[in-house]
Amino acid sequence: MITRFKIFENINEGEPELGDWVIAYRVPWSPFRLYPGQIDPKETQLNFDIYYINFYDKESIITSFTLGREDIRYWSKNREDIEEVLIAQKYNV
Repeated sequence: MITRFKIFENINEGEPELGDWVIAYRVPWSPFRLYPGQIDPKETQLNFDIYYINFYDKESIITSFTLGREDIRYWSKNREDIEEVLIAQKYNV
């Protein structure tokens, strides 16, 4: 039996920045809680704590939402870390 341990050292360091990958807590349409999102540097206004987030399925954008800081649960520079958190939530690990 192979057991894999993942230490999330880069999750939620500081405040979300442009280009970070995120998991949103409150999304207007609930199925998108299962997809990683990325903060869009072209549309985001950090000085107002408004984040424009593109949600991806594999490599293509499926939708975008404007969310506040309170709507973002996890963020990281690495997409792989965010995908691991999504898998852990999916299987309730």
